[in-house]
Amino acid sequence: MDVDQEKVKNKKFNWTLIIKILISAAILLFLIYKVDLVMVFSLVRRLRWTDILILFCFYLFTLVFASIRWKILLKVKNIAVSVVTTYKLYLIGFFFNNFLPTGIGGDVARGWHVARKSKMIKESIASIFIERMLGLLATLTIALVMLPFSKIPGNIKLLIVVMNCIVWLIVLGFYFRFSARFIIKVMDSMPFKKVSKKIAQFIESVHLFRENTKALLLTFFFSILYQFSLIFYFFLVGYFLGVNVDFKLYLVFVPIVWIVSLVPISLNAIGVREASFAFFFQQIGKPGGEGFIVSLLGFLVVVFTSLLGGIFFLLEKDGYKKAPA
Repeated sequence: MDVDQEKVKNKKFNWTLIIKILISAAILLFLIYKVDLVMVFSLVRRLRWTDILILFCFYLFTLVFASIRWKILLKVKNIAVSVVTTYKLYLIGFFFNNFLPTGIGGDVARGWHVARKSKMIKESIASIFIERMLGLLATLTIALVMLPFSKIPGNIKLLIVVMNCIVWLIVLGFYFRFSARFIIKVMDSMPFKKVSKKIAQFIESVHLFRENTKALLLTFFFSILYQFSLIFYFFLVGYFLGVNVDFKLYLVFVPIVWIVSLVPISLNAIGVREASFAFFFQQIGKPGGEGFIVSLLGFLVVVFTSLLGGIFFLLEKDGYKKAPA
């Protein structure tokens, strides 16, 4: 019976993967059909190998901020990990995302590495959850702050304001004690006691971060730096391609692209991300093909960079331990 269930599970998984691949391929083919390929190729021909090298190095630099951010959160949970280790684990996570399109995501991969060696599973997962929530909050905050300085359609401005309100409410909901107690009480009243108990324990572990407000504020600060540098990375891609778009506009629409890309309908957001870039470029009066190639080239450099994660995964031997109290 267990073997049959595993076969059914694998079959469902394979169909999910195939559907995502087909959606990504369909969107990319549609975009290729719609954009001006002559213009796209003329932009690509402007690239020099030194431009690609700069993009490669700058993207590696952006991960420094993310690595420091995660180290701060792990320290709150008394997990002693160096910035070098969190840096390597980020690259390993990206490798899993880009080259192993299975149910194992990059966050799961790096969280599993820390949990396996620190023996602190809930704490490791909670740190990644908080990290992602603050990262999402940071990128939306950047877009909100830049709204008065960017000439974009009113409907996009409204979308950014609404998304900020939703995410801020969710984050504050996890911060305040009464909300955590309410969620845990709901979990306790649900069937499947073992599952609901584990969920309640996870929520409690997440909520315990509120006891260190200084660490949360510092994490948010590095999240701002990380998201800002990632947006600048895409601006650099456009700059090297000869695309003339104000950096302030990138600061507004790239955060929305990232949030749209979180919708799991395609393989690693391929196609969805490119279509979103093309759409927003058209909203600011630029050819959609420019947005398409900026997104695609930026993604390809990231994929190439994540090869380092595969190397680190094969060589990874570091151990983690609980930090002294």
